Amino acid sequence: MGTNFAVLFYARKNVKTRRGNLPIYLRVTIDGARFDTTISRQIESEKWIAKIGRAKGLTEDAKQLNSYLDNVRTKVFNYQQEIFKEGKELNVETFKE
Repeated sequence: MGTNFAVLFYARKNVKTRRGNLPIYLRVTIDGARFDTTISRQIESEKWIAKIGRAKGLTEDAKQLNSYLDNVRTKVFNYQQEIFKEGKELNVETFKE
């Protein structure tokens, strides 16, 4: 049985911090059902590449943020494998647990 599983990061343009930055969110989609959560990071709108869900540039800040995003993505996929190993059904509810 195949499960459609996708992970993406996006900056919410309709919400801004006091400094005018955009909060970055993680979205996990499992068979069409979505789960969104903040990753407690933010970025200036002109430094975000929405198409690939990453920070723009080679500055130290961009490298650190992109490394953090890679680590979060790895944790998400590791958790997906953990759910499969436990024999549970992969869906948004089991993922939130």
